[in-house]
Amino acid sequence: LSGNGLDRTLFWARLPLVLVACLLAIAVFVFTRDMLGDAAALGALALLVLDPTIEGHSGLVTMDVGVAAFGFLFLWRILRYRDNPTWTNVVWCGASLACTLGAKFSGALFVPIALALLLVQNDKPGGLLKPIGVTALIAYALIHAMYMFPADPLVYWHGMRQVNANHNADYAVYLAGQFQIKPFSYFFYTYVLKEPLPTALLAMLGLAWTVTDKKRSIQQKAFLVLPGLGWFVAHLFLADPLGIRYIIVTVVAGHILGGFAIARLWGTARYAAIALLVWAALSSIDSYPNHIPYFNEVACLAGGNSPVGLDGGSKCGPWWSDDSNVDWGQGLKQLKTWMDANAHGRKIRVMNPYGFPAEAYGIATEPLNGRELAERPPGLYAVSAHLFARLRPQPGEGNWMRLEKPIAVVGNAYYIFDLP
Repeated sequence: LSGNGLDRTLFWARLPLVLVACLLAIAVFVFTRDMLGDAAALGALALLVLDPTIEGHSGLVTMDVGVAAFGFLFLWRILRYRDNPTWTNVVWCGASLACTLGAKFSGALFVPIALALLLVQNDKPGGLLKPIGVTALIAYALIHAMYMFPADPLVYWHGMRQVNANHNADYAVYLAGQFQIKPFSYFFYTYVLKEPLPTALLAMLGLAWTVTDKKRSIQQKAFLVLPGLGWFVAHLFLADPLGIRYIIVTVVAGHILGGFAIARLWGTARYAAIALLVWAALSSIDSYPNHIPYFNEVACLAGGNSPVGLDGGSKCGPWWSDDSNVDWGQGLKQLKTWMDANAHGRKIRVMNPYGFPAEAYGIATEPLNGRELAERPPGLYAVSAHLFARLRPQPGEGNWMRLEKPIAVVGNAYYIFDLP
């Protein structure tokens, strides 16, 4: 990265993923439009693009947003096939399924979701065998092409079996001030704390109105509810609890339901809809550019250590969670800016778990020996939010992070200490 020009390399690496995020916006709009109409589609699109989680992860070289983009594109093509069962739509289903599976192994969860949707809407399941078989063959052929036609015909299956193979089953997850082994409530907490409150409220309203709407068919309700719910339940049991990024598909499904709520409110309580949209917009604007560590107001109101700010409860995030919910290696540029303005030529010890050298951004650093927490050598420290969340509550007399207050918080990603 550094040898080829850091910013230049990252720009070209991230650009395709930004375009994939734009594809997600298109997929959400067309899917919601065909299901619920133009007003709901515009509402869902607004909630999507104003969501700090989507904004934060859309620029990263990962496929958490990508699997949602291709997955909802796949669901839209199934919706089109339902309304117009032609072989052209079957081909589109196969191609979009291949992209979903190729984006991320967890994309395979869209297969049972899609089968359930097809079975719910079809009175003669036997007639689905041929289009499902053709869709599967097209997807298999395209995935094999993505892997550059390997000799092993089961290369994708072998790769899927490696998912989580290197993860420590005894890894203690930090949640709400405690360390737990795979807490079942993790993704509930994550959604409630990291989604903007107006967005979550609209999603819950949309879900309630969808389920209780007597005019809507069971097939329509399934298309609106099953993808997000199925993804969420599967991740409760199968996924490591490491961040809201794992349930971005559920987050996006909530945007679609929220769009339905906006459309319905627009006819009966327009000013309430406008107020909620403005609130969502302020959550996005005020958290810029620190979208990844965004937490909503509940994080501070329900036991954080800071008052609610313009960026909601982002300052209280490390009191609730760690990992990519608060810190995924971002913030070094902001740390460099802070050093230039405040360090006056001093060096700093940068403590982060990601290994990327701070020196690549011109930050003058002191070497680390791994014993800084206990030995307390004097000097400046920049502790990443992930480590701050995990190290601060650890018991021990030598843990100065339990007693010292940071002199600054840079981008909600680095906590700055000056030890005498």
